[in-house]
Amino acid sequence: MLLRQRASSSQGGTFPLSYLFGHNALCVTSTLAHMSLYLGQLVYTRFPAEGYKVLTSPEVPPEVRLAFTQRATRYWDNYEPLEHGYRCAYVHQVTQEATIFGWFYNDGADELGRNFIPYFTCYYLPGRLQLAQLQNIFTLLHKGPLKLIDRQSPPEVLETLDPPDLWSYQAVRIGVTVPARTCEESYRALYRGEMIDLFIAGNEADKLLKSQQKQEVVAIVPTVKPRKRRPNRVRQIIQFIIQDTQDWFRKLVRSWEM
Repeated sequence: MLLRQRASSSQGGTFPLSYLFGHNALCVTSTLAHMSLYLGQLVYTRFPAEGYKVLTSPEVPPEVRLAFTQRATRYWDNYEPLEHGYRCAYVHQVTQEATIFGWFYNDGADELGRNFIPYFTCYYLPGRLQLAQLQNIFTLLHKGPLKLIDRQSPPEVLETLDPPDLWSYQAVRIGVTVPARTCEESYRALYRGEMIDLFIAGNEADKLLKSQQKQEVVAIVPTVKPRKRRPNRVRQIIQFIIQDTQDWFRKLVRSWEM
């Protein structure tokens, strides 16, 4: 399907793809099938009696596993954990032929009663990243992950996932909306041949999105001059009586003093 004017961004905004690629740019598709025949999985979290470790599906290359581990440990400090409920999303091109993206949730509990156990879930996309693929990634990040593993009884190896239908699948956790401005900058960077490396904090993204939506609403609402409020007649009468009474009382006091 050809795009006539604009393509929808992941959070309901629009970005003029014709600005970069002309009017024959491909529109966002409803599935990741054209991107790859599969999505590899990676997970980093703490497992009971095992501690922190990384699990992956078989097709994930060692260099991708290493890049994921380095980023997960960079975001997470066990001695200075982030607040409970914190979440974020990330997109990182390990190489021109390998992209990882996913979410980080900080709300897990362990056997010691601590409730700030991190959970990093990530998908590996092989091949050179295309614009339509990046758009679909932003949509996926907005909706949330396809599935999570049970930390109490984890598998030895993660399964390979089939590409989801972006408009019908049910996410198992809330996602992170990528602001329209970040999407546009990423599309331009990809077009220039730059490597994509994004980190989007959930709370900050929500605030920025609300701010952008508020600005858009303000921009389309016509400015109307506020009408001058007419003075309240009853209030004027009461103020006049009070002032007159005060003047009369002052005169009375002066007469007594004389």
